[in-house]
Amino acid sequence: MQAYLATKMLATFGSAYMLTGGCRSLQPDKGDDQLSKYSTQRPSSLLLFACLIMFNLIRSYDNAHSRLGLQDSVASHRHTSPTSSTYFVANGGGGRAADSHLGGGGGGGSSSGENGRLRDCDTAPERIWSMFNPVEGEAVVNALRRWQCSFGFRSRRIHNIDTILDPYVRLILDRCLPASVERQLCSEPLDALLNAVIAVRTSVIDESLMRWSHQEGVLQLINVASGFDTRAWRLRWPARMKIYEIDSATVQAQKSAALGNISTSCTRAALVGGVFNLGHVLKRLTLVGYDPTKPTLWLVEDVVEYLLPAHTSYMFAIMAAHCAPGSRMVASLSDVKLRDLLRRYGRTAHLVEDFEPPGIVLNRICAAGWHAEVLLPGQLEDRFDVDLHNCLYLVHGTRL
Repeated sequence: MQAYLATKMLATFGSAYMLTGGCRSLQPDKGDDQLSKYSTQRPSSLLLFACLIMFNLIRSYDNAHSRLGLQDSVASHRHTSPTSSTYFVANGGGGRAADSHLGGGGGGGSSSGENGRLRDCDTAPERIWSMFNPVEGEAVVNALRRWQCSFGFRSRRIHNIDTILDPYVRLILDRCLPASVERQLCSEPLDALLNAVIAVRTSVIDESLMRWSHQEGVLQLINVASGFDTRAWRLRWPARMKIYEIDSATVQAQKSAALGNISTSCTRAALVGGVFNLGHVLKRLTLVGYDPTKPTLWLVEDVVEYLLPAHTSYMFAIMAAHCAPGSRMVASLSDVKLRDLLRRYGRTAHLVEDFEPPGIVLNRICAAGWHAEVLLPGQLEDRFDVDLHNCLYLVHGTRL
């Protein structure tokens, strides 16, 4: 910061100098001595050139500092003491509650072999990135989109719209995403569309969860296939709020390493599991405080696109069977058009071929025991003044 201020002072001084006496030195001398004619020009020209360089450095610093400022805000929340989060293995029949804290580096969390643990010498982003399967890698990409959206996104009539602020995700990206891959992703043709989709999706889901938890008093949330979601950290939850995140061992281990030392406003438990053994995982949740007799919030964000139709029906039915009537659910759906756009640019390795239209998925949700309403792309586009190209649908459900 001191260097920045000094540079700015020099640039200001140089500009003032050029606008006053320094400007006169640019005029040719009236004498016949050609050497004296240009000897007074050269220092001022060099000074002007130096001022231009300083200006560019200042502008680069300002751009970088606006980004680093978000990350600096995270550092102020870091703690050396453990947080109230737990890491819990619920794979197969061998899962057991583990009282190890996130970020502890070992314990009962990542006991699934090489995919769950890394030696200190293997913590380079390139090494970690290579460990992710296509679905896990897409979770990192979604984290990058949220980071980009933290600086606003371009709307149809307004230059930038601020929707979310997610500085914590930068810590995940620095650990898991190589800089070369990040640059490539940020230059993709679909970059602007995907950023808009994730900005709108994240904002609406945040509002729904805050309304249901604060106004309706629902104090337990299950995040199915949570990926690198940071809502446990960045949102202000009610007292006694409990959040249960379910995902693979690799995702949970890397998320733990990146964010484990940062406090949360809720009690958080990270469980290893997936949609395919969701019934078993939900039964084991009671060991870490989940109460299926009380209303529950369910978050199913960017999950359905990875599932076969039968697995989609299974997931929503299992969710309904393990919560009390009046429980709330929010799920994101995508249109077939998004799959076709991704396929055009070679980005469909993580999506299932039997990609169902949102209307069919909505019928599956209702058949599983939920009363559901859908927010259409047109409604979201009008509210946020952005083109989503029919690629985003959001479902709000209530357990019957």
